Amino acid sequence: MNKRLLLLTSEFPPLPGGIGTHAFHLASELSEKGYTVQVHTNRRMTDYEEEAAFDRSQSFTVRRTERKNWGRTYLYRIAAVLQIVKQKQPHILIASGKFSLWMGALISLFFTSISSVAIIHGTELKAGGFFSRWFTKMSLKRFEKVVAVSHFTKNKIAAILPDVCVTVIPNGIVLPAASFSDVQKELPVSLVTVGNLTRRKGQHNVINALPELLSWKATIQYHCVGLPTELEAIKAKINELQLGDSVIFHGVLTETEKRVRLQKSHVFIMLSEHLANGDFEGFGIAVLEANALGLPAIGSVNSGIADAIQEGYSGKLVDPHDPIAIKAALIEIYADYETYSSQAKVWSQQFQWKDIIEKYTTIIES
Repeated sequence: MNKRLLLLTSEFPPLPGGIGTHAFHLASELSEKGYTVQVHTNRRMTDYEEEAAFDRSQSFTVRRTERKNWGRTYLYRIAAVLQIVKQKQPHILIASGKFSLWMGALISLFFTSISSVAIIHGTELKAGGFFSRWFTKMSLKRFEKVVAVSHFTKNKIAAILPDVCVTVIPNGIVLPAASFSDVQKELPVSLVTVGNLTRRKGQHNVINALPELLSWKATIQYHCVGLPTELEAIKAKINELQLGDSVIFHGVLTETEKRVRLQKSHVFIMLSEHLANGDFEGFGIAVLEANALGLPAIGSVNSGIADAIQEGYSGKLVDPHDPIAIKAALIEIYADYETYSSQAKVWSQQFQWKDIIEKYTTIIES
């Protein structure tokens, strides 16, 4: 039977974002598997035509709700999703993102024949105030199956819902068809982070460690790629530490530009931070994308990134607040760079979407 599947997601390309990228590949792969996929998400761009053109180019259907004020946006989304459910009569519902979880729980109350799957990345569990967190917790109980993108995230779910059965399915990547062979590494050492410039992503931790790293090699450069959400705060820290031209900001890059930037770099570094409100990094998809291009990685221990780095093989796990440990990890990788680089490529192979999607279809059909 050709099964109809509704994917609710809080974000979706063409703008960047981990949840959106994951949802896009999930929808694409499920469509390839023969499911009739309908995606519902928010409009995120002021240029609606760019989003519409992107949506039309897909093998599945995308419907977006325009953002209004807080209350109207939620009401519009609820009305739109209920209309889709009534019209399309999906057999399966997958929810990814906080409000998508709430919507999925609401639908499960009235459409009991729909099989439901929740995907938890990490940010949903602690997002918002008391009511928001309570509602997310109650919503999770309504889903037949719950997927966590890392063991770290699974443990966070278990802390609030110990009786919920959770399956870990890591995020997937699409391996590059080929590298750009004429791209040369920038010498002597070039570090790079790809991700929104926020405290959670941890660019400030790399910058705090830079004086120690520069004591090892004075010409190290650190490249930041991503939305400049907290750019001014990060620049203030750079000025405070008198780091001059050691940090370069690239903003949002195209996929081709991003790949070139990665290939020019030696080591991918993501020293993610646990925030006071409980927010944390659920997984490290950008780490694996860099691994696939031969970049070893340095990431935060005791975070979702730990699922994306095999310690001592594809990279190193460190305390993000310990500059000496960060320097030691970089020195170790640099001393045996070719081995770490080749191992990083091998490590990334197991996270291909063509393999990850098999885990999802097993969950969906079980």
